[in-house]
Amino acid sequence: MTSKEVVKEIYEYLEALERGVAPEMDTKKIHDWLNNLIDQFLNSQQDAIVQNVLDKYSGRSQTGIEKYGTTLEENQSVDLDYWLNHLQEELMDATLYIEKLKTLKNS
Repeated sequence: MTSKEVVKEIYEYLEALERGVAPEMDTKKIHDWLNNLIDQFLNSQQDAIVQNVLDKYSGRSQTGIEKYGTTLEENQSVDLDYWLNHLQEELMDATLYIEKLKTLKNS
């Protein structure tokens, strides 16, 4: 949704309101309707590549919550060495994946 479309929708509602043909909306409904328009606008303005990565992060977060029963933010029970070792293992895995991809590329 473009900014022009947002403005047009608001303008059309205000015109209909003046003519007395607009659907009745209380303050909460108007607030929700405007928030929805803003959300549509913001979501349509996002870079598809960035959105894809954000969706993957969200999925990884959900997988971690299901696996460990807590969010990363809430997990305060493990010491610094645990986190450093975990990071090291993840980075080592990444180098192995790179090496595998290089062999596939060269075959």
